[in-house]
Amino acid sequence: MTDNLNSFLQTAGKRRNIYIYCEHILFFVVINASCLLYLSLLDYCLPLPIAFNYSFWWIFFLLFAFTAVHGYFTARISPEELILEIQGKTPLLKDNYLNAWQIKDKLSQAESMGISVELSEEFIRAVSKDLNPVQLKKIINFKNLSWFSCSFTALAVIIFSFWLKTPEILTDNSLKFIFPYNSIEFNRYVKVFPGTAALPLGSDFEIVVDILSPEASRYEPQLYTQWGAVKLNQSGNRFVSDKIHLISKVSYYVKWKALRSNNYFITPVPLPKLGDFHITYYFPSYTQMASREGKMFGDMPLLLGTRIEFSAVSNKNLKNAALFTSYGRKIPLRVNSGDKIKGELIIEKDGECWFELIPEDGVIDPAPAHYPLFITKDREPRIAILAPGEDLIVAQDAKVKIVYKAEDDFGVSNVELKWAQKYPEKSVEIKRMNVPKNEITDEYEWALSDISAKPGDIITYYLKVYDNDTITGPKSSLSEMYTLEIYNYETEHAKVEEGLKKFREELLNVLGEQISAKEKLDKLLKDQQQPAPEQNKELIDTQENIKKHNDDVNEILKKMLDKMENDPYTNYQIYQEHKAISQSLEQLSQNQMPDAKKFLAQKNYPSAKSSMEDTIKNLEKMNLLAEDVLQYQKMEDLINSGNKLNDLAQGLEKGLQSPQNPENMKKLNEALDAIKKTMEKMNELMKKMPQDLPEEFVNQQAVKDINTQQMQSSADNIRDALNSNNMEKALKEAQNLLKQMQKMLKTMQEASNSVGFGSADKKMDEEVRKSSLELGEIISQQSRMVEDTQFMEKIRQDKISKEQEKILDRLAQMQREAINKTRRIPELNECIGPMEKVYGELSAKRIVKSKEWLKDIIVKVGFVQRSAEEYSNRISSAQVELWNKVSKLNSGTKEVLIVEQEILKTLESEIQPEFSEAEKEQMRSLSEKQNKIQNRALELDRKIQEISRQSAEITPEISYNLRMAAHEMTNAQSSLAGSKPKEALQSAQKALDFLTSSGDSMKSAGEGIKMMQSKFGKPMALPTQRKSAMSGGKTGVQSGAVELPDISDYLPPKEFREELIKALKEKYPQTYEQVIKQYYRKLTE
Repeated sequence: MTDNLNSFLQTAGKRRNIYIYCEHILFFVVINASCLLYLSLLDYCLPLPIAFNYSFWWIFFLLFAFTAVHGYFTARISPEELILEIQGKTPLLKDNYLNAWQIKDKLSQAESMGISVELSEEFIRAVSKDLNPVQLKKIINFKNLSWFSCSFTALAVIIFSFWLKTPEILTDNSLKFIFPYNSIEFNRYVKVFPGTAALPLGSDFEIVVDILSPEASRYEPQLYTQWGAVKLNQSGNRFVSDKIHLISKVSYYVKWKALRSNNYFITPVPLPKLGDFHITYYFPSYTQMASREGKMFGDMPLLLGTRIEFSAVSNKNLKNAALFTSYGRKIPLRVNSGDKIKGELIIEKDGECWFELIPEDGVIDPAPAHYPLFITKDREPRIAILAPGEDLIVAQDAKVKIVYKAEDDFGVSNVELKWAQKYPEKSVEIKRMNVPKNEITDEYEWALSDISAKPGDIITYYLKVYDNDTITGPKSSLSEMYTLEIYNYETEHAKVEEGLKKFREELLNVLGEQISAKEKLDKLLKDQQQPAPEQNKELIDTQENIKKHNDDVNEILKKMLDKMENDPYTNYQIYQEHKAISQSLEQLSQNQMPDAKKFLAQKNYPSAKSSMEDTIKNLEKMNLLAEDVLQYQKMEDLINSGNKLNDLAQGLEKGLQSPQNPENMKKLNEALDAIKKTMEKMNELMKKMPQDLPEEFVNQQAVKDINTQQMQSSADNIRDALNSNNMEKALKEAQNLLKQMQKMLKTMQEASNSVGFGSADKKMDEEVRKSSLELGEIISQQSRMVEDTQFMEKIRQDKISKEQEKILDRLAQMQREAINKTRRIPELNECIGPMEKVYGELSAKRIVKSKEWLKDIIVKVGFVQRSAEEYSNRISSAQVELWNKVSKLNSGTKEVLIVEQEILKTLESEIQPEFSEAEKEQMRSLSEKQNKIQNRALELDRKIQEISRQSAEITPEISYNLRMAAHEMTNAQSSLAGSKPKEALQSAQKALDFLTSSGDSMKSAGEGIKMMQSKFGKPMALPTQRKSAMSGGKTGVQSGAVELPDISDYLPPKEFREELIKALKEKYPQTYEQVIKQYYRKLTE
């Protein structure tokens, strides 16, 4: 029994010791592996000195000693202590196992101690028996060591991560600690350059491996970087890699034989660089130039002797700095705050400069940036004519505005205008600079009256600019050369007036033809009820010829409009009225004249007569307007002549006050000739005043009292005084002539103010505005009328829909019966399919192709029925059986045919729904409402026709559309009264469309009238025009005078300048202060 106690205890002791040894071994492995990984990672991130290579083995041996000693003492235990551990983990044993163990050794002494031996042996046997079921694997469970699996898993994850991301930690850094003696041996035989070092960023370097033992050079070293193996080129005992461009950190190591080096690292270090330059250029005093700011050496050409002050900021702290030049100068620089430098340089020669910067880390740029130093020669100035910048056609008394831009690298001195009519060339200084400027944009107004230009002359001109070079002498350059062709606009204006006169005569002829055609129709209708066919054809042909004649007359007017666009003597309102007349003629050719022809062809003579009367009314209106506009133009011509006389008299007076010489005398005589010619033209106009000028103008007493003979006498006295060389008398007579002309001009201008011009009359503008508002209200009422009629039409459609359902049900039943009859007639088998389709649509109450199918069915059934009928007529009465069969076929097909025809007729007929009395009353109310809208539209038409007599801007199309709208309203009114909302809706919608079209035309007319008021009295063109505008081939309309650019078009507007000044006051980074100021200054120069 005691053997069982001993064997159990020995087995438990052995199992316990094995468990303790396993636990300490696992602990030893985990701690060592963790230390190795930590040291490898630390060496990878922060390379450790060689002395640390042995740290792993120190840790290894210390930890080994600790775990061995700790494991030995932990395993040593007495039997009683082991029994206590077992009892502690096996509560069922209580203290029995320990008691039995202690009694076992003292059985021989049991009796002496008063203990029964039998009982003691029985107790020991009981305890031994209790130990049998006890399992040691539960008391000392090796599964408890599974907690080390977490540590091993973590180590495996870390190792796997290193292997995927940075395998060199495992392949290089770890081996360094495992085999520390290897790298020390390596350094005894191999030298690696540059090793671990810091080199300039962007530089190229080589890795050199020297074998220190010559006899060992037959063994080639291998070089490895983070990108893999690198080839080495051998030269004796030296092995050199290809050049490597350093842009990021490089790690590498070398293997030789069985030895391996440490990990080396090349760290890129930025080179010292300068930025944020602030440069001030001080030019030689003779240039009179202000200092300039710059941002980099070489950003502008320099003169010899220019002094440069500069400052810059380095990207690194500096110990020292100097500036070197290519011509041997070394200039020490001041270093402030570690990274700021300052200095100055005087330009002596062409060349370049560079900076030598010595930073605190000692990395010097081996190839610093070189900056050019350009000494430029004073170049020739430049000048360009910005406007007109092309060849022009001008009047002989025009004033040409020349906008030019001149620039020079060191200052513009003066500008001259040079021109030539005939040689020799002449010039005049137009600009002189007190303080030279590098760039100027200016303008000069050149009065051609000062150079005695005549129609037909071609003047060439250009600008010449000089700089302020006082050392080598002023240099100059020329602009491009342009020409001015002197053009006689008065002659062209006379041609325009002649063309307008011809147009008016032809327009009167068209009116006469239309009146004659209308009278002829009246006579035919009066003599007989209906004109004969040949008479009707003659009327149609006459109306077509009138339309063609109208189109031809309009073409004459359009050609005149093209010329009027470039005529400085035609005012905008006169041009616009003629343009509106042209549009009105075009509308007559599109509306009333074709309507008259159409009604004649339809023999609707009352409507044809109405269209003719409407055409006559509009032609009469346009004739009267054309006459009024032409008279107004003649009045404008008279005033223009007065203005010209006044200008000539002023020029004459000025010329008489100037020093006299042959050339000046020639100009004075030319001025007197021009005065005489202009006065003759005015006399001719004054003689025709009652016919060619407005009555309001000629009927004024002040106009009648104008005495041109007195002015002519004063002009003759001036010429006589000039011929006798009596300049004092000539000047006195010229002053007297100027007073007379100024008085005459004032009289004509005051008289013209009393002459009304329809489209420019504010009263008419107000009437047009009111009419537009009235038309807008009518359109709004008609829109509501359309909506109300739509509502009634919807009621009609709802009634039809309900009635249609009943009809379709009845027709479907009829079709089904017809199909059943057809099935009993074999000859109609091919009709059954289409009949079924018809039945399907009737049943679904969705009619799409039933009408087509029914027509085909009726044709086929009808053919069989006629064939049966004809055959029955040929059969003898003796053939009773055959006759009965054919008769049955005839009657059966006839029944089917009648049903199909009735169904088709029903489908094609329109359903007339029955309206209730309330609904009929509602439609009658709408009819009365439509009647009121119609009366309102007709009343507005009468008002617009009255307004249209004042201006052609109110075109015939407006009244035409209003009358057409009224006609459709009559139809709508009649349909509503007859309870026909469908027809009423169509007419009401047409009326609304006509009203809308009339409203658009009215709006356009109002805008045209406002435009005429805003441009009233302004010429269509200026006396100075581009040649392209006069050379033909032009399309479109030029509304008003086209001005050539002046200096304001080439300079920033005042608002823009104020905005820039405001922007300069706002806060911005101090570093960019000078740059921003220069940028804004340049924008506003």
